[in-house]
Amino acid sequence: MVDPDLLHKAHDVIFDDPRLDVVVLTAALPQSQDGLSPQHDNALRRIADRMKTAHAQVMLASHLMSDHSAFARTYRAGLGLPMMLPGVEKGPAGPGPGHLVVGESCGPLVNQVRLPSHRPLPAPTAAGTGSVAWSELRAREHIVAAGVPVVPGELAVSADAAVAAAGQLGYPVVLKAVSARPAAQDQHRRRSRSTWPTRDAVRDAFRRVTEAASAHVPDLEGVLVTAMRRGGVELIVGVVSDPLWGPVLAVGLGGIWVEVLRDSAQRLLPASRAEGPGHAR
Repeated sequence: MVDPDLLHKAHDVIFDDPRLDVVVLTAALPQSQDGLSPQHDNALRRIADRMKTAHAQVMLASHLMSDHSAFARTYRAGLGLPMMLPGVEKGPAGPGPGHLVVGESCGPLVNQVRLPSHRPLPAPTAAGTGSVAWSELRAREHIVAAGVPVVPGELAVSADAAVAAAGQLGYPVVLKAVSARPAAQDQHRRRSRSTWPTRDAVRDAFRRVTEAASAHVPDLEGVLVTAMRRGGVELIVGVVSDPLWGPVLAVGLGGIWVEVLRDSAQRLLPASRAEGPGHAR
């Protein structure tokens, strides 16, 4: 209140500090013409002008995790301000400024994306629509129908069927409980790290997997027997539909490293191969 220019003086110091690469600045956009005071308008205009000459990459974060009105988006575009991160908690603390793709800033990139031709996804079955969870087996069947390659596997409902599947797939194999219940999925992770190289080992593994899963879920569908793959890099890949951002892709190291490192990269879809860590925006 004593020095109206104090905040802008701080910007001058921080924006041009050679030791800083990225600066996240909290700001509030006016949601309507009635909410835009001359002081607020002047402050935002000065910020927009100063960002153009700043040494650091300046990113804006709104005060609240909420969408902006049509007036706010038009006003921001008129000043040339970049898209604002959705709140301090969900913005910088999300995937991290170094691996961030936000809103309209990726528009030119999306326009240049040349996605490979693909087979359209088949319509989900009635049992897989709505909020009904899918087991791994149902998800596999769905993506296989779309032409996505998966590790060969067979559902076994008995120890003899598991041995027969292992013989067809070739040893060693992995056994995993099949259920749409998260508890069963947690149980199969505890067993799926081991390989079973013999018929007797497969029988014993089938018994242990089903006993461990049945203790937590009543609707076990069976055990998925899959071929073991060695070498390469194990990844976890997932897509969620965010209510504000739309489809978001997450990729990280798979297996135990998901819980150990808790490190993943996130991108708005569609995304191109050029959007590696060195090309994050």
